[in-house]
Formats: sequence, structure tokens, C-alpha cells
Amino acid sequence: MVSWRSHDGTHCAACSVPVVPLVESPIDYSQEPLMWDAGFRAPLLSSVTKAGAAVEEAFGGVPQDVEGVWVDGVLTVVQARPQVGRAHSGCYSGALQRP
Repeated sequence: MVSWRSHDGTHCAACSVPVVPLVESPIDYSQEPLMWDAGFRAPLLSSVTKAGAAVEEAFGGVPQDVEGVWVDGVLTVVQARPQVGRAHSGCYSGALQRP
């Protein structure tokens, strides 16, 4: 564990960074239900779409970069922040609606 000091010399626990060797290993997604099971995929994608629209609305219509977890059929949003590098003048207005 590498521990950093803040500008005033005090310990900054939030700045601690684990130092571990990186190990490359191939990932085989072919066994993941998301890839082959429409019954799994449909409710997941529906939840993601609804959560994205709700989060964007909660932040005044500003497009968001949203992170979440899907556990036992429940989507939980864990973080959202404005999208970087995008004009926020409604460029995604209605993007989650089908024509």
C-alpha cells in the first residue's frame, strides 16, 4: 500500500493506492447469461434504461456517466457524474426514447 500525504503534510487515507502486480488473464464472456439469455438480458436492459433516464432527470436533464451493480435482479446506482466532453445543451434529450 502506498500512502500519500496531502499538501499540508498530513496523511491522506483517501489517497491510499494499493500496489499489486498486474496479472493478465483472458476473459471468456461466452458463459455469461447477458450474452445468450434474452430472459436475463431484457429486465437488465430495461432497468438500466429506466435508471439512466431517472438519474439524468434528477440532475436537471444533464447527461450522466452512471455506474451501478446488478445483483439478484436489482439494479443499484452507485455513482453518477456529468458526462465529460459533451455539450450539455440537450444533445441527449430523448435519447432513451424509441422513435
